[in-house]
Amino acid sequence: MCDKYAHRVLNSLDIVDPSHIVDASSWFKEFFLHVDEWSKLEPLALLLRKIEMGTTLCDLADSVPEHMRKMLHPKEPWASAQRYLDDNASLEELVLELLSPSEYIATIETLQHTVGGPKTFVNILDKLVDAGESEPDTYIYFQCLQSLQDLCSRFHILPCCVDLDGVVDKEGESYTSGGSLAADIYKGKHGNREVSVKVMRSYDDVENRQMQEIFYREAVTWKHLKHDNIVPFSGVTTVQLYNTVDSQGAPSQCMISDWMGLGNIREYLQHSPDANRLKLIIDCIEGLQYLHKMGLVHGDLKGVNILINYNSSACLYDFTQTSLWSYRPKTKPLLPTNSAASVWWMAPELLNDSGSIACSSTDIFSLAMLMLEVFTGKRPFAGQYVAVLEYVVSVYQSHVVPERYPGGCDIGINDRIWTLMTRCWERQPSCRPRLPEILSLVQDEDNSGQSVTPETQSRCASRSSSRISSMPSHDSEKSDTSMSTVDIDQLYQSLLRIDQHRRIRSLQFHQLQTQCACAERLPSEYTILDGLQRESDSPVAKGGFAWQYHGRYRGREVAIKVLARATSGHESEAVRKSFVREGLIWKQLDHPNIVGFIGVSDTAKLGIRTLHGRPCLCLVSDWMPSGNLVEYLKKNPGADRVGLLVQAGMGLNYLHSLGIAHGDLKGVNILIDSEGHAKLGDFGLTRDAYDPNMDVLSHVLSDITMAGTWRWMAPEMLWPHHFRLQRSACTTKSDIYAFGMVMYEVFSGQIPFQESQDTTVILKVYRQERPSRPGGESTEALTDFMWNVIEMCWQQEPEKRPSIHAVLDALEKAGKEYVVSPSRQATIKGRRRRQNRAPLDNGT
Repeated sequence: MCDKYAHRVLNSLDIVDPSHIVDASSWFKEFFLHVDEWSKLEPLALLLRKIEMGTTLCDLADSVPEHMRKMLHPKEPWASAQRYLDDNASLEELVLELLSPSEYIATIETLQHTVGGPKTFVNILDKLVDAGESEPDTYIYFQCLQSLQDLCSRFHILPCCVDLDGVVDKEGESYTSGGSLAADIYKGKHGNREVSVKVMRSYDDVENRQMQEIFYREAVTWKHLKHDNIVPFSGVTTVQLYNTVDSQGAPSQCMISDWMGLGNIREYLQHSPDANRLKLIIDCIEGLQYLHKMGLVHGDLKGVNILINYNSSACLYDFTQTSLWSYRPKTKPLLPTNSAASVWWMAPELLNDSGSIACSSTDIFSLAMLMLEVFTGKRPFAGQYVAVLEYVVSVYQSHVVPERYPGGCDIGINDRIWTLMTRCWERQPSCRPRLPEILSLVQDEDNSGQSVTPETQSRCASRSSSRISSMPSHDSEKSDTSMSTVDIDQLYQSLLRIDQHRRIRSLQFHQLQTQCACAERLPSEYTILDGLQRESDSPVAKGGFAWQYHGRYRGREVAIKVLARATSGHESEAVRKSFVREGLIWKQLDHPNIVGFIGVSDTAKLGIRTLHGRPCLCLVSDWMPSGNLVEYLKKNPGADRVGLLVQAGMGLNYLHSLGIAHGDLKGVNILIDSEGHAKLGDFGLTRDAYDPNMDVLSHVLSDITMAGTWRWMAPEMLWPHHFRLQRSACTTKSDIYAFGMVMYEVFSGQIPFQESQDTTVILKVYRQERPSRPGGESTEALTDFMWNVIEMCWQQEPEKRPSIHAVLDALEKAGKEYVVSPSRQATIKGRRRRQNRAPLDNGT
């Protein structure tokens, strides 16, 4: 435009009014001031100011002097469609340059220091990904989507178009867990439409950050998925998830999607056994094929992640583990979510520590496990392995595949289908078939109609399920039904006549445990009748199944522990029973280094509404204002670490003197009071160390619940049969192993095997590997002598581990070597004398 004006007007001196020159000069001056400013900016800064620059140019175009506007052709080249395409090509080229390995770190640093920069850049990337979805195999699509995922999770932002308009209300208290500990899912209402509300669970600060990263990565990925066999994504908003009777909690950020009213595929088949299972499998394959076409790997294919819409079509769901093929984050990698619930479907290369990552072939392996689940109605290996631990070790040792069920043809698994599934389970990933071949073979079976009639399939699937469910159960509650008429309160009163040091090991206490667990209530004397008030409107801490509120009881601060989350089936029952047992045992404990137990109440009295919507038991204990040991050391790096370990050890010695094992020793279960003293808490797995019927892995909680404890569990608890034991039992020696891991936590500031997934930890312990000696400022007190004590606690053979008495003696010696104030040493010695400890021999 400038050239044309200069040529037509100035060169020809075709000037009607001299004032036109003044107007034109003024306009050009303003124009070139902007151009001069923009020319000095870096490319990324220009890109981030793209909207601002566009607005400025539009304003300049609107302010062009009238005589200039009349002299120009109405359709200039810069406004043509070709020029628009050229501009987009230049934009793509610039973005690719900014995302290149050599520039990416600089791009991140610039965005971090630019107000609104990350959001603007994410919006630009999102539009480029949208434009590239028609050709997802292009480099620009992959590069932009990968960076979009990375930036959204890093900066905790999303493209503007993801924000959902309107209000979403949670309907009632309906709740499902989706098969993992990562998210909660509710039914909601958006206008007149039923929707699913998905929110990531919250834990401690570190895990909360991780969950936030997973949330943003999943949301921006899901936003770009559009297929008939993918659960439709609506957007992101905030929803009021939980509240108390008299107030509302803070709204939570949620992902909103269509409500799948027919449930997941296993629930659907239970209610519709005549459904065409091959057709449902075809739906799953087509949804997965679409994902692979978009360059994505699902990463967590299993029955609970396949939902059925109102057209009875199967749709893929849950993209928390979804990533680009061969994706390795450019920045700090995300820690995986709890994978224990998915182990049965995972390819063997993902279960070891070889460094393999999810790819199309791992999805193929999981797809065949999903097919088996659809046909049988049970998880893979349901009749072969009880616990994940046993299965993971078997996979490590040899190639393990599911056994073919007798009469498999009757439930749809004919020779052709079985051969296809076994090919998908090949240990060598390159030998597994491709999706197009799998789809073609399954479609041929469906079209032939020879596999099985719906009636036969329904009848035989039911027979198969009955056969599997009739196998010996390892997770059912073994209760003495003959005790059903015994009054809990009378039994408790008789127990009080027994000396405390023999009480927990007495027959009466075992009877009381059984009766209370079956009735899911505690003796009346445990109940707090009045004076208890809830101080916090929302939970101050959240765990996998329990929430903690801050309260006050007769002028003292208290912690109120609530079983807030519900699960399904035997796990829900096991968790509730474990909660009752925890309260029963906790009440019997009285020691300066044990968190004081006050009593029990219920959520209805306190005005607390749980996620599952049912009133439930609350355990009330002393308030620990300094948090757990891990949090305390982060805030107080100069704390006396040896002294804290001595205090925790004194609490453990007290438990062992009563003949019971804690069973779940780890840093987060050691709490710190207002004076900086360590106290043992969380007695959900605490049991009689001599109980021959105790079985931790198969009797208390499921694999998914126990996974967070594996890092501290002794080898004989993980594989009892390798140690000639019949059961996985908590013992004083397994406590010593866990205490060694706690010592490692205290000096390293990290959980054991920080770099490894839960399943990899299993293999490392199986190979007798242990965490390496840490370095850094926090290890100043970690002398050679102290490290030797830790290694003694980690001995593979239980009988070679020291007693807690010996460990405490070693800690005192280490405390003397490491300079601690005389007053502190006097306190430690005095408290130990008051305990009247009973030494334990190595055979305990």
